[in-house]
Amino acid sequence: MSVKDMASLGLKEIPGQFRASWQVKKACASNSNGPAIPIIDLAGLHGERRSLIIEQIKTASEEWGFFQVVNHGVSPQLLDETFQEQRKFFELPNLKERLKKYTIYSDKEMSQVAKMENETIRSPSNWRDNMALNYAPNLDAQKWPTEPPNFIEVTLKYNQAVYQLKKELLDALSESLGLPTSLLDDVCGEGQNTNMIYYPPCPEPSKAFGVKPHSDPNTITILTQDEVGGLEVREKHGEWIQVKPTPYAFIVNVGDQLEIFSNGKDKSVEHRVVPNCEKGRFSIGSFAAPFTTHVKPPPELTAKQGQLYNGCTYADYVVRFKKAPVFPTSGHKFIDHLKIPQLPQN
Repeated sequence: MSVKDMASLGLKEIPGQFRASWQVKKACASNSNGPAIPIIDLAGLHGERRSLIIEQIKTASEEWGFFQVVNHGVSPQLLDETFQEQRKFFELPNLKERLKKYTIYSDKEMSQVAKMENETIRSPSNWRDNMALNYAPNLDAQKWPTEPPNFIEVTLKYNQAVYQLKKELLDALSESLGLPTSLLDDVCGEGQNTNMIYYPPCPEPSKAFGVKPHSDPNTITILTQDEVGGLEVREKHGEWIQVKPTPYAFIVNVGDQLEIFSNGKDKSVEHRVVPNCEKGRFSIGSFAAPFTTHVKPPPELTAKQGQLYNGCTYADYVVRFKKAPVFPTSGHKFIDHLKIPQLPQN
């Protein structure tokens, strides 16, 4: 049974496999009186504002690991159409057909147990339904849903537009690191897959996660969300900050591969999604990833302080990442396992 259909039963309590065995710390509101992830206007990225925009991206990537972009070149009409097709798919009455397309995790992954601070913590399942679509380098649109009728056509256009945005962002990030424009895209931007996610209303939102605390294992994530909200980011002081939805914006976050590649300059930070008790939430995340490349910091970024991370292939990293425990309160990230011990400075 999907989470959507489970939620439609009118449950008063969430089933045990979704229940977090630790207290979910409430996030701070992101508003004019408190911290908020930066919003960067990409208008003029290929003109006279390029150096200013790249400096803003540099600051956001180093200090936050997250930023929102507006005037990014993806039309509001295409975003509206893509969300419409996504909603139509998740509203299909045929559960069997919907389940064929969902990303299913094994019982072993769902019941993963973590050890933290001498306390055993059960890793709960995410309160969401998730459909993964491969776009690049191996497009598999023939496996995408044939219902609703316009789903493939619209979703292909969306992925094409985001692919172009991905290349522009990776080029800007490469320049922000003082590297040749195309280097980051060449090394870390080979692949792109897209997850279409529905978070149904949850009867006990304070005891469940739409997505558990984690950092993304890929290079960058480009996400758009509806007006409901629920995405939260752990800022550098350890507090959880709500990401307020901005109409027609994309949220961009640094992934583990970029932190490795940048030798720790750009920060891959923990984030999570908390469910809503009244409204369902839709989001679409596209993930740039170096499927075949062995990623390590280039010499230009290791000359002064040495190499901070061991290199790895993305495929090997993901296998180990999925087996890693969840550390919901410590700020521990799997990428820390790749850090190279540093000799004390005299």
